[in-house]
Amino acid sequence: MKISSLTRLAAFTLALGLTAGPASAAAIHGALFTSDVAGNVNVNIYDNKADVYLNGGPRNDNCAAAGVDDGTYVYQVTNPNGDTLLSTDSIDHRQFTVSGGVITAVNDHLTDPGDCSSLQLQLAPFNDTPNNGGEYKVWITRLSDYTSNGNTFKPGSTKTDNFKVRIVTEPETGGITIYKFYDANGNGVWDSEEPPLFGWAMTVVGVGTQPTESPDGLTTFANLSLDGNPYSVSEGNGGSRWVQT
Repeated sequence: MKISSLTRLAAFTLALGLTAGPASAAAIHGALFTSDVAGNVNVNIYDNKADVYLNGGPRNDNCAAAGVDDGTYVYQVTNPNGDTLLSTDSIDHRQFTVSGGVITAVNDHLTDPGDCSSLQLQLAPFNDTPNNGGEYKVWITRLSDYTSNGNTFKPGSTKTDNFKVRIVTEPETGGITIYKFYDANGNGVWDSEEPPLFGWAMTVVGVGTQPTESPDGLTTFANLSLDGNPYSVSEGNGGSRWVQT
């Protein structure tokens, strides 16, 4: 049977299609966990971001647990769904090496020797998560897969673990601003032509004393706890020529 040129071309094209695609990245085996600096694995919630460490398998009295495959890895910290990168240093600073199932070398991050001959690496620095529950996700991937995937962490060649950091709510505060002026007409109300007085001692009882400032006659007591309400304010004087009435 005679094979036409068109058929031979189609067969040649098919062969090219089968061989030209990139090799698929291999899955990462073993366990990935976060821990605190004492090696306690999968802490439910960490007090602050600096407390979160990464290790290549649970070490807390369980050195027989499977670590991740040997190789050179990079990592990132994101929000839980992975669409916001939170790690703030460049990828070359977020690199570590696994040998014999344990972390043996870390680039530019704090480490703790821990147990089982494995280093654990501090994940910080990373930004606060936008997640209302204080939840984060750490991803690892082989350095070779990261570069071949266009410098991205591609599902199928990554391993992840979620963790939470306690959300600290700053206490609400307030301030008191005091304005001192010369009440020329004695009506007890500031009129636009009446000038400010500066260098006049003002005291918020239990907080401190500070003078009104030049040239606007103002002084502000800031960052006052709302638990201290009500506050009491008194004034001193601006020198021997002035007497408050």
